[in-house]
Amino acid sequence: MIGWAIAGGIVVVLLALIVFSSIECKIIIHKSGKHERIVLLIRACYGLLRWKYEWRSIRFINLETGVHLHVKSKDNVGTGHASREEAQVDKKLIEKYKHNVRRLLRHTRCIILWLKETLQRVQCSMFTWDTEIGLLNPATACLLTGASWSVKSMLVGALSHHIRFRRHPQMEVNPQFHTPFFSTRIVCITKIRIVHAITAVIKLIIRIVRAEGGIRTWRNILSRA
Repeated sequence: MIGWAIAGGIVVVLLALIVFSSIECKIIIHKSGKHERIVLLIRACYGLLRWKYEWRSIRFINLETGVHLHVKSKDNVGTGHASREEAQVDKKLIEKYKHNVRRLLRHTRCIILWLKETLQRVQCSMFTWDTEIGLLNPATACLLTGASWSVKSMLVGALSHHIRFRRHPQMEVNPQFHTPFFSTRIVCITKIRIVHAITAVIKLIIRIVRAEGGIRTWRNILSRA
């Protein structure tokens, strides 16, 4: 009997540790000259579960054909999985996703309110954004540097209304006057407790169930994803 009580206590403690741990998302967006890279790293349960997605060689062709890119994914769930593939994001695919988003908005009760409430639980522990702009004309380079500062401040200010920054965002814009050049790098780390993520999912399910045609619409879209 005592053994069962100890085992039960251990299970409760482990569940509490998992539930009150955090899901960490780290995103890196880097463009330097003709090279682009986007990396998404997800860690959960104190790093025991990890996922990595990487998009490279992002090449814009034209408005109709869209963007061609190489995708790499890797995780350590179960025996672990890794894959490499090429993807094409064209006008047709974008229109498809826009149509699906509109359907989800119509068939989920107050989904925008749900999204705002969920984002309030997200904390940003690190945000850096460094940019280098190089032009032969110093006056134009300085002008673009000032414009870049304005755009960055506006975007980060808008983001601060939705998520909480634990540290002040670090931003830099450095002008170069020797050769035409552009480089920008964003690193963002966000966290949300698993208990808050579970609560958000439960609230979303309730909103879907209460909306007319919600379950049918979500099932239909997810089955075709």
